[in-house]
Amino acid sequence: MAMPMGVIRIDGPASAVTAAEAKAVKVFASDDDDAYVSTLLDIAQSAIDGPNGTLRRAVGLQTLEMTLPAKCEIDTAKLPFPPYVDTISDELSEDGETRTFRWRAGYGPAPAKPLPAALRHAIIMMAGVLRDAVPADEGDLKSETIEGVGRWDYSLPDGAAQSMQKAAESLLSGWQVMS
Repeated sequence: MAMPMGVIRIDGPASAVTAAEAKAVKVFASDDDDAYVSTLLDIAQSAIDGPNGTLRRAVGLQTLEMTLPAKCEIDTAKLPFPPYVDTISDELSEDGETRTFRWRAGYGPAPAKPLPAALRHAIIMMAGVLRDAVPADEGDLKSETIEGVGRWDYSLPDGAAQSMQKAAESLLSGWQVMS
């Protein structure tokens, strides 16, 4: 397949990880605000996802489009930003010189493949690093309240955020698509 004239994102990406999933692996406390956790997860995902991300891979389900010469054959197994899910449209320009191909790519509900655990956990850890870059209201002290049990105050040891970042980078290293 000839090189596309450009790939753009038309729609998405869908969030690949929920706040509940992030809390279930204990990177976030159960009483952390869901909207804030979701925002951090989306920011972390955007660093690696799709045409602007470092992995050169679609993580959240999204619609992509590329324009290429009309005579080019399209091999869906070789489309940029895998994994390919399905074709939305393939239209020839009025002058017959180019074609515009739209497809869905990424991980998500069927017919897409589920998000691999390594990618899910890397996004969660990256979001945790973002959270820990901002001190809690009490300064460096964090807390978790368990209803009926009490409140647990703690601070992250020096280097914890760096350790999470290194672990996330290690999990992501095998998923980068080489151009």
